[in-house]
Amino acid sequence: PEDAVVPLSLSSKTLRDRVIERVCEVLTGSGYFEAVTLTLVDPKSQELFTPHGNVPPMEIDHSEFSKLCGLRRSLIPSLLESRRANERHGNFDARLFEIASVFLSPEPGNPKAEPKVISLVTGQSFAEAKGLLLAIAQRVNPASTISVQPSSVPQFVDGRGAEVLLNAAAWGVVGELDRSVTDQLDLRDACVVAEVNLSILEESADLRPHFLDLSRFQEMTRDLNFVLDESVTWSQLEEAVTSAAGPLLESVSFSGQYRGKQLPADKKSYVLSLSYRSAERTLTHEEVEAAQQAVIAACETRVGAQLR
Repeated sequence: PEDAVVPLSLSSKTLRDRVIERVCEVLTGSGYFEAVTLTLVDPKSQELFTPHGNVPPMEIDHSEFSKLCGLRRSLIPSLLESRRANERHGNFDARLFEIASVFLSPEPGNPKAEPKVISLVTGQSFAEAKGLLLAIAQRVNPASTISVQPSSVPQFVDGRGAEVLLNAAAWGVVGELDRSVTDQLDLRDACVVAEVNLSILEESADLRPHFLDLSRFQEMTRDLNFVLDESVTWSQLEEAVTSAAGPLLESVSFSGQYRGKQLPADKKSYVLSLSYRSAERTLTHEEVEAAQQAVIAACETRVGAQLR
């Protein structure tokens, strides 16, 4: 009837809605397109990428889904198939992402058994994908930091895969897929993938607007090139730098690495860029040089670094 009363009430976006909105802003602004793939998949396709190790597969018994009978444990295999479809239509370097649930154990409603993840595939480099994850984290909370450590995911190229930690909490993985994986799908180009947990990101959220004064004084940038033992990690080197550089250090960033004929087999070279700035005055060359010498001495002592 036309005079029926329909009860209505005001609603507002949840914290998760607002976090997802910001994630999508970062990704679409970086040239990514959102994909929507099937929850049910071919169980064999899930072996293309196993970020959770040997998690037992879950399947449903349904006559209409004789082939697509597995519940996905990762979004990456489906996104790789979508990337292959784009390549076959001449659309190379399709940057795709999806935000959806995966299924790790038969416990309906348990967020740890059915976590919602943010997944992406791209032709960009490992460093660019890692930078994108940092942009996502800091869009949700400007104070967030991410770090990486070696990953045990077998589908990554050796030395080009990492576990990602958000504010020291395990967040997910990022890395370049080995050709043995991409060749199974006849993908033309190298492919970097990432998959991180939405709940961990949501727990870190601080969506209040933040305002910072722009500095009136110019930064001074210096590069250092260190030869290191293979066992020394970037986080160890970064810690040595930040602890010795003093209050004038604004940032330290990784600029590149080298392994090759000019170095012994058990050595590598890291290039890092250090930015110095004072909020009160223009720095002098002598001040920056003193900080640089302190950094060099600390790296030599703490991690056995040799200036190249």
